[in-house]
Amino acid sequence: MSLRYLIDNHLGDLARALRRRAPRLTIWRVGEPGMPARDAPDPDILHWCEAHGFVLVCRDTSTPEAHVAAVRADGVVIPGVIIANRTLGVGETLELLELIAELIELDELQDTVRFLSSFR
Repeated sequence: MSLRYLIDNHLGDLARALRRRAPRLTIWRVGEPGMPARDAPDPDILHWCEAHGFVLVCRDTSTPEAHVAAVRADGVVIPGVIIANRTLGVGETLELLELIAELIELDELQDTVRFLSSFR
């Protein structure tokens, strides 16, 4: 299965830009119809990601690792969490997410929290 992204609701501009840049990728956003609600707790979003095979992309650096550990303790397998670095420009973030989707298999991200950083 190819990598699919669920973009946090706070990253709407990123979701729209990634859809334009890489229309072949599956990119959904929290709060859209059929997705977790905008006010859904992080553990519920991670459970949804597990059930549907989506990697979560967010900017929250304070809680994802704790939430991943908590839901993993319940036996949940997380497809992965990618934290977009606030210091990266939108263009570089888009480029990195596109490269990750092209080069990395879903199982390589399983149960991990990865931080985007500049490769330049």
